[in-house]
Amino acid sequence: MLTPVAAKLYVLPGSHPSRTGRLMLEHEGIDYKRVDLIAALHRPLLRAHGFKAPTVPALRIDGRRIQGTRNISRTLDEIDPEPSHSGEGPERSTAARQTSGPRSKAP
Repeated sequence: MLTPVAAKLYVLPGSHPSRTGRLMLEHEGIDYKRVDLIAALHRPLLRAHGFKAPTVPALRIDGRRIQGTRNISRTLDEIDPEPSHSGEGPERSTAARQTSGPRSKAP
């Protein structure tokens, strides 16, 4: 079990990626506050909360701001590597982020 972290998840109700973000946090056992945004107004609201992109889900956790399900899964893997949310082991995950080209299959 993780130590308590302050997490706030910004979502659009009915958004599949937002649901995915919520399920990842719940699977990890992280307490969070859900903030429902209004479609079309979510862009300026996210900017007002310090996010750079207009996409959801947007997560504020441990002082970091993360957007998108891939980035959220990678961040959760950094916080607690087991179980992996990104589907990549720690070595491959790190290597994949460091390369700019397409991924090659591991032997």
